[in-house]
Amino acid sequence: MEMIQAIQNTRKIQGKINYNDSVRAWNIIRFKKEFLQEFQQLKNRQEKFSYEMLLFYTYEELEKAIKEMKNTGKMLPVLFWIGKEGLK
Repeated sequence: MEMIQAIQNTRKIQGKINYNDSVRAWNIIRFKKEFLQEFQQLKNRQEKFSYEMLLFYTYEELEKAIKEMKNTGKMLPVLFWIGKEGLK
């Protein structure tokens, strides 16, 4: 999988996850305009995109993964929190 990278500086973008009744799943994440400005490749509707999700259960595991990403030259990940409405 070829990763794509943001083009600007660090920023905070908040959005919503929607429940899809027809498939009974939380499967719709709508990207805000600010996110699409960072990842302009996502505007190309002819391309197919996928994602890779890493779940860490301790800060030590996360720190180890970040060091490995840095040493291997992997792109910076997007940090993504899931919260109830009103997340600050």
